Amino acid sequence: MHGNTPSSSYPNSQVSRTSTGLLSQQSTLVGQPTNATGSDALDAAIRRFRARLTGTDLTAFRNTTYEELCREILRIQYEQEQTKSMVNLGRIQSFLEAMGQFSKIIEIFLNVSDMVAFVWGPIKFLLLTASTVTDSFETLLEAYFEIGEQLPLLQEYEKLFKENPYMIQALELIYIDILEFHQQAMRFFSGSRWKKFFRAMWKDFDTKFGGIKKSLARHKDLVERRATISQYRVYREDMAETKAKLDELVVEERTKKLAAVKEWFAVGSIQEEDHLRFTEIRETYKDTGKWIMKNDNIKDWMDADSQGCNTAVGVLKGLIHQLLSQYPDMLPPCHTKRTGSGEPVLRSLQLAKKLFEDFCSIPEKIFIIIDGLDECELVERKQLLEFLVEIVTQCDTSDPGKLRVMIVSQDYVDIKRALHSSSVIKIVPNIVSMSEADNRHDIHSYVRVWVDQIAVKHGPFDDQAKEYLRNLTVARAKGMFLYAKLVMDNLFQQPTRGDLLEAISENNFPDSLKEAYLTKSTEDIHQPSVECELATLCLQYLTFPCFQSKDPIEKQELRQMMLEGQFAFQDYAVAKWFQHVNAFVEFGKDLLEDYTRAEDLIRGLSLAIDSFMDYYHEQNFHEPENIVEECRQTCKSFEGQDFYEDLVALTSHIYTFQKKGFEARHKVSINGLGEALNRNRKLMEETVSKLKGSDLETFKKFYDNERPYKCTKITCMYFSEGFKDSKSKKRHVNIHDRPYQCDVPDCLGAEGFSNHKDLEK
Repeated sequence: MHGNTPSSSYPNSQVSRTSTGLLSQQSTLVGQPTNATGSDALDAAIRRFRARLTGTDLTAFRNTTYEELCREILRIQYEQEQTKSMVNLGRIQSFLEAMGQFSKIIEIFLNVSDMVAFVWGPIKFLLLTASTVTDSFETLLEAYFEIGEQLPLLQEYEKLFKENPYMIQALELIYIDILEFHQQAMRFFSGSRWKKFFRAMWKDFDTKFGGIKKSLARHKDLVERRATISQYRVYREDMAETKAKLDELVVEERTKKLAAVKEWFAVGSIQEEDHLRFTEIRETYKDTGKWIMKNDNIKDWMDADSQGCNTAVGVLKGLIHQLLSQYPDMLPPCHTKRTGSGEPVLRSLQLAKKLFEDFCSIPEKIFIIIDGLDECELVERKQLLEFLVEIVTQCDTSDPGKLRVMIVSQDYVDIKRALHSSSVIKIVPNIVSMSEADNRHDIHSYVRVWVDQIAVKHGPFDDQAKEYLRNLTVARAKGMFLYAKLVMDNLFQQPTRGDLLEAISENNFPDSLKEAYLTKSTEDIHQPSVECELATLCLQYLTFPCFQSKDPIEKQELRQMMLEGQFAFQDYAVAKWFQHVNAFVEFGKDLLEDYTRAEDLIRGLSLAIDSFMDYYHEQNFHEPENIVEECRQTCKSFEGQDFYEDLVALTSHIYTFQKKGFEARHKVSINGLGEALNRNRKLMEETVSKLKGSDLETFKKFYDNERPYKCTKITCMYFSEGFKDSKSKKRHVNIHDRPYQCDVPDCLGAEGFSNHKDLEK
């Protein structure tokens, strides 16, 4: 099959007749080029288009003629006839006819080089690429059909452009719109993996494409009405306003999708805040960290051509979240996976893996550093490392050096084993051991800055004293940056010069990291004591007057409670009280045996439990049918305590509710408490926008006035983080209640469905 196959070879062809007709129609267009030059808008559009082309593409486009395009269309049609995969190629007829006339007109009236090349070249590229996949070819042909319906046949208006030069600008706008369509479409059909993301990318293009079609229809109307100069002026103003609104709509839709995807990832804003904070710190200590770049293993790792959250889901979500910020074009496939996942928050490891693999298909090289892997649970580490080794191997097979992963961790045997025992093609990791000498220079640079600040605050310090303090800190840090930070913080915070001099004496100067912690008025955390105190605090707080639900509270009285700060702890206490009670039971034996303050702590918790169960007595905690025998064994350590039966009853309530499954755990287990919480939140939502002056300032001391709209599900991170408006909250809660969502904009089922079967229907 050759490009010059005659059309007569295909008697049933829908395109051959069109092509022949177009070739003859072009020959009737005559005229001399004008002296018009492209406007700034046209020049900018062409520059944007050229900037995305490779040298090969540019050459190919310049060499593409209308006749060659027609031959390629015939060849595609013939191949599809042979493979019995015909599609309705006749849909492109009106588009080709209009573009044939348009190309001749712009050659006459627009004196800009390469213009015709950017008409036929992109069409040929897109048709040839899309024809390899039926679905994408259908989509492209339909798009060309819809565009063709909006294009005027310009042959009969040649005289109009000669007599009314201002109309030439309408030609420019038509060209800019066609160029915009092709620029976007070429992105969707470019690269080796365009087939993987085509559907998601094209759906994301719906709003923009709709705007282009409306714009073309407006140009067509202007030309066919042979508009006057006054009509043309109105048209220009309308087009500018329409374009601005379209751009705003596209940005608004993208912002909503990005917010929805990040909400799905549920990693919060901590990563961005940490990044900004560390970037600022780095500005002060620009000279640190360079030692690692001199390490031979690191040099090899960074050589792209060389061969070679504490859960797995949490780590991958964090990486994907950051990658999305770097590669925003990946938003459409992320959004598509979110809407089809059925998960209010991404929890599936398999889906997280697929998302990460999607990012690994982008053309750019990716370098990833995972710090603190040793803090993950053993099983989570194993799952994560197996996947990372597998994906690095895959990338190296097709594109060596494409993905590089660095693990920063303590020297754990299971981590070494996982990296060395891959079941796939072996990735041989390089291990970089960090020595005291590596970090010495960095610590010295850090300490130098802080010693100078300490001298300014507590001075005067002579050079000898500064040198003594620097050397002593560096020597005892033994390569641990944290030690240096704790010591410098502590010395800077000393209230007087005398206290400082005493603290830096050699006998008082901390000799280890543990002593450095102790000098910060800290002490080892005793988990049983902490859990006991937190359980007591939560239970006591949840008996505050603001949680009274049996008798109505006047709105003004409730408002005063809000301004007093009585609602400030409710999100945490409602969501966590039962976890702290369970943790206390788990660690209670240690508390009874080891802690000198055990009696006071336990007495406080006993009183809190008694008050709590009395406050919410409608739950009938002590009814025999509500007691779980298993909880008696769980609480056995406290069998000799006065509050043992209360503790059994309370843990039985918790156990029974938790056994109902994940959906039940979304809810507040105590009816009265749930009602009070909803009432309090409703008041905050209704009131916050109306607060002014001192009331607003008081409110801001206790609450986040910018995000008062909270999720109703206690297991969700947005139960405490909240949203800026009620619409965002409703949209989020719908994801919980109707997690299967259609990704078509403005769909009647936009609020989602409760199961996948309903979504498919």
